[in-house]
Amino acid sequence: MTEQLRRLADLDWELTVEAVPGDENGLAWRTRARYAVLPQGRLGFRRYRSHEVHLVDSCPIAGPAIRRLAPEKMSWRGAAEVEVFAPLAGGELTVSVESQRGRRPQVPRFDGGLVIDGRVVREPSELQLTVGGNRFVVGGGVFWQIHVGAPRVLGDALCSAADLQAGESAADADRRALDKVRAFLEVLADSEAVCTVQFGESIVSFTDVGQVRTSIQRLSQENLREEPEELPGELQGVLPKARVFEFKLADSSQVVRGKISPTVGDPDALNRELHRQTVIKVMVTRVGSGRPRYVLLEVPASP
Repeated sequence: MTEQLRRLADLDWELTVEAVPGDENGLAWRTRARYAVLPQGRLGFRRYRSHEVHLVDSCPIAGPAIRRLAPEKMSWRGAAEVEVFAPLAGGELTVSVESQRGRRPQVPRFDGGLVIDGRVVREPSELQLTVGGNRFVVGGGVFWQIHVGAPRVLGDALCSAADLQAGESAADADRRALDKVRAFLEVLADSEAVCTVQFGESIVSFTDVGQVRTSIQRLSQENLREEPEELPGELQGVLPKARVFEFKLADSSQVVRGKISPTVGDPDALNRELHRQTVIKVMVTRVGSGRPRYVLLEVPASP
């Protein structure tokens, strides 16, 4: 990953790659298994970039529910393909069968939903899944993350990115304005209503009440934390017109970036403090798990 970022994006980042949780020692993580059917009715997988089918007795990376069903040990004569979708270890599953041309598939008995050639034979044809408090209805053949732990990890990552954007907005916003926005959203939620707000070319739209409630949570006092801090280190650079600064923390290679408060009347004065050991006063805004946002409150005192 580090090599690809450096080669393709010219980004020199040191990354730590972690396994997505939910597997069993690297196995039993797949929520969906799609099989080809051999002439005798047994199941197998197509080899990489080939039409050749390899007969299998089991699939070690298939999730617990698929392994309990053990479709590889059943006969599926007359079928061309079989897909088993079981996103929850102890939950329901659904099987989609595609028939061979001109043949009626002989489907074995099992507990779960069944869809043959797109026709629902037995419910459930769709499964209900909950990720991050949101409910999704997913059927066979519909895209869903293959890894059992991927939906939660991706959801958490997206919420972190949303928290980062919210942090950037909150750092610029007046506290009273945030209170007004929060109160308006609470009225919408209580009324089970949604809205669309447009200002110039910017549009904010809520399509369901769940999105409104999520926004209230992100803007809540518990999720939105703001406190002053003093940071020792050196000013590395200042852009007076853009009102942004860079500051290298003492005893560390970390560089923090932030905006300069309107209370600093002459931001160009900060350039006289570059590369000197000093202590700056900043307001730090954190939204959820997002990165902290910094606002420089005043010009540091000269030594």
